[in-house]
Parts: sequence; C-alpha cells; structure tokens
Amino acid sequence: MTIVLIDADATSLTISWPEEDPPAGEKTTFYTLQWRRGSDAPDAFATLADRLSSPQVRKRTLSDLSGAGFHFRVRRSDRPAGPWTSHPAPLLLLSPADASR
Repeated sequence: MTIVLIDADATSLTISWPEEDPPAGEKTTFYTLQWRRGSDAPDAFATLADRLSSPQVRKRTLSDLSGAGFHFRVRRSDRPAGPWTSHPAPLLLLSPADASR
C-alpha cells in the first residue's frame, strides 16, 4: 500500500491512498495525514489533518525553492500506533513553465 501522486502543478499536489474499510460499527474511516519538505529531517513530519474522511487530498500553496520535493504519510485515525503508509520518492511540483502547458 502506498501514496500515489494524482496531479501536480506549480503550487499544489493531489495525492491518494488505498481506502480502508471503516472500523466495526462505524460508517466512515478517518485518516491522519502528515507531510514534510524533502529537505527536512526524516522525522520532521507535521500533521496536515487528523480526521480526513476521503482517501484523497490536494495540498495547495506549496513552494519548493530547494527542489527537494515533499513527503507525505497517512494512517487511520483510529489506529494512532498503527503503521504509516507513505511513498518511496519525494513528490515534486511542476515548474511554472511545465504547469502552463
């Protein structure tokens, strides 16, 4: 299971991950999503949201002057000690020239 890049432009990334069945007795699965810049320390993740109900999100207003990209990780909110789902390589924004094509 991995996070996949769905769309990118010069200032945003849209990512998705496999949807999981809701916990017993619940109608919805909630997710905790964290991110960090590729140039940050490997453990420097910050929480973007801790109760997402959709397995897809668009992160806007990004800037990547270093060119190191971004890392994301996600897990079910009801499993705070559960494993993180991530992706192997940094996700990169498009250059302004590529984004305008």
